[in-house]
Amino acid sequence: MEQIEKIAGLVLSELNHFAENFTPQAAIAQVWETQLNLRDEPFIGYLETITDGETEFLLICRNYTPHLFAPLNPNVSFASYLEPNVGRLMTVQPGQVLDIHVPDPHLPQVVHTTHYDIVSKDEFRPFQDAQGWDAKSNKFSLIGVAHPLFIESLRDWQAGLGQPTTRRLAVRVQLPEQAILDSFQDPIFRVAVNQTILITGAPGTGKTTVVLKRLAQKTKYEFLTDEEKRMVDRVAWRENENWVLFTPSDLLKGYLKEALSKERLPATDSHVRVWSSYKSDLLRDIRFLRVGNNGFFTKTGPGISLLKKHNSSESLRLTKLFMEALPVFIDDYFREEVLKFAAGVRAPSAQLRTETQNILLKALDSMSAAGGDVIQQREAQRRVEAYRGLATTLDRVLKFSEETSALADRPRGDKRLCTPAIIATIRQQISGRLDEVTGLELYPSVFPNLPTLTASVRSEIAGLSERFTFPQIFGKIPTFYQEFRKQHLERFFKDDATDEVSARKIDALELDTLLFAALEIVREYHSEDTPASSAPGRLWSEMRGMVAIDEATDFSPVEIGCMQRLSSPSLGSLTLSGDLMQRLTPHGLSRWEDLAEVGVVAQKFLLEISYRQTHRLLQVANDLYRHVMNEEPAFRSAYEATESDPPPLHYKATAAKPSADWIAERVVEIYEINGGRLPTIGVLVPEVSQVADFTTKLSDRLYTHTIEVEGSLTGQNLGDSARVRVFAVEHIKGLEFEAVFYADIDLMAEKTANLIERYLYVGLSRARSFLGMTYTTQFPRRLDCVREHFLDQETFGTPLA
Repeated sequence: MEQIEKIAGLVLSELNHFAENFTPQAAIAQVWETQLNLRDEPFIGYLETITDGETEFLLICRNYTPHLFAPLNPNVSFASYLEPNVGRLMTVQPGQVLDIHVPDPHLPQVVHTTHYDIVSKDEFRPFQDAQGWDAKSNKFSLIGVAHPLFIESLRDWQAGLGQPTTRRLAVRVQLPEQAILDSFQDPIFRVAVNQTILITGAPGTGKTTVVLKRLAQKTKYEFLTDEEKRMVDRVAWRENENWVLFTPSDLLKGYLKEALSKERLPATDSHVRVWSSYKSDLLRDIRFLRVGNNGFFTKTGPGISLLKKHNSSESLRLTKLFMEALPVFIDDYFREEVLKFAAGVRAPSAQLRTETQNILLKALDSMSAAGGDVIQQREAQRRVEAYRGLATTLDRVLKFSEETSALADRPRGDKRLCTPAIIATIRQQISGRLDEVTGLELYPSVFPNLPTLTASVRSEIAGLSERFTFPQIFGKIPTFYQEFRKQHLERFFKDDATDEVSARKIDALELDTLLFAALEIVREYHSEDTPASSAPGRLWSEMRGMVAIDEATDFSPVEIGCMQRLSSPSLGSLTLSGDLMQRLTPHGLSRWEDLAEVGVVAQKFLLEISYRQTHRLLQVANDLYRHVMNEEPAFRSAYEATESDPPPLHYKATAAKPSADWIAERVVEIYEINGGRLPTIGVLVPEVSQVADFTTKLSDRLYTHTIEVEGSLTGQNLGDSARVRVFAVEHIKGLEFEAVFYADIDLMAEKTANLIERYLYVGLSRARSFLGMTYTTQFPRRLDCVREHFLDQETFGTPLA
């Protein structure tokens, strides 16, 4: 332990030196803010390396390094973990070597290579109290030590208190703090910013953490590679605003915002969004959904479905079919408007053609009447040129009218008539013709019919121009979709849904189809002259340089396709994370391959090492995965199997000892096993309506033990204080507990039908050490695949007296 003693001395001395001597310095406001942040968290890691025979100590900062500040000890320097090159050193294991290649800033063709031999490292959380600075939650990696060693406090260690352990105790509910990633996770978040990547893996492998770290690095311009900097707008990136993270629940949103704030990201409600509410707000704002007397569709009531099938496959089929029909609808609209224009312009154009001939004849007459007088000839010549110019201009206008009218006669075939390029050409021609006609000298005393005829043609052209604006075409999408619904009533909708469809009521899954079409059209038709205040301009303004999706499997392929289309077309940055076994929604993603159906093609990364669960609990997850997915799981525990790992338990409730009594006894037992310290404990009930009642029952039984119980009725954030928390299982994603209990899992199995295996998987994936379940009738038969793992005994260890 001499090596740990040496590290502890250096880290603590540098923390105290920093607190006593560091003064934020910077001339630029943004840099000043980064320096202020260092006062709360100076650095989060220690690294000892040998470089060119010289020992060097690096203090690793989470984001930015101190400006104009010297460390206390010699051979010590600061480095940022987010830095593209040196930051990678923290993932290398002691005893290994990493070569860093850096181009010369003045001669890019010259590359400098530095060899780093890694000797030791420590990852920790700096903490300050009345006694000074401490390094908490230390994770040491040393040469000759096979597994990391954990020490809760370096200050206590120096005082002779505590011993290294191989696992940490979970005392916080939310996403575990992981400022530095492992050697498998680290390369993933550093993938180029313009890529679409998918991060998948077992519970506890750090999928969400990698997503957050990717956002933390890629949204800070200073930490991009030179190639990435050429891809992005420097101003937008420096403001750290050009990103959005989508999540399926408010509870997960709260914990993600807290984790992002530690990465010095502006985690506001506009950056971390719950997709279900976000898409409704967006559709309302562009008037696709009704508010008062404005808007087109009205959402059906909660739980009411109009579709025959309410799953991801049906949503995908519906969307694909509408997207095939949409260009036809737009073409039909285009043809109808051209026909209207042709009908409206036909009569005045014919008369104007006659007037144009009269103008040319009048020009000839002017020359003949000039005689031999030079001055009269010059005047006549000027008049002839003016008349001929007028005739030429009117001829161009008439030719445009004829060519445009003829478009409606083009054969349909496979080639689209109405494309962005065709519309842009027509709009450009319209603009040119209107500009020519406006202010044109028409000589009404000579050609009295000309002003009326010209105004009539001009009015028809201006009307066509208005009907061919992008916002006008975009606003027709709900009308097109309503017509599509009527054409496919029998194919997609229930027999009794006809009236609702006619009344423009819309199913929840249809909202995704509607938004998908809107976003696709915006990306195809948007141009610089699209007004920002218009509906398509509003959608365009929602697009971000980076889009990330957590718990992606809870979303349908169409929903994910919508989110992907909210990424900037110029960059196309999308990051997804999820586990197919953790899908809890009937309409969620069933196969990664379905993403290709909506144009999302991702580079896939699989994380295999779970840092959350004991080896024993991960075996339960393994068997569940094997049973449901019909394939071998590719994940493993970071911890070795030990006899001290608590066994999963099952208990049949009785009238004498119902579920709440047994769970209360186990809570007290866990408290005693952990030396009089209450770790995080989550209790899962079959549905939200039972949270309040079970919270009351459990509170009554734990009151005498001074253990508080709190229920999450709506998935709200419940903080970190030491208490037992009661949830419906759909609200537990993204959290972490030392112990998880299922209350009345047989009732849960009845309500969730073919999802009960996934419900168990999600819940046990949140547990680090302890897992228990109760049932009132029998162990659910659908869970027989893992029954052998659950012991039929009342306690995790020695029975309570």
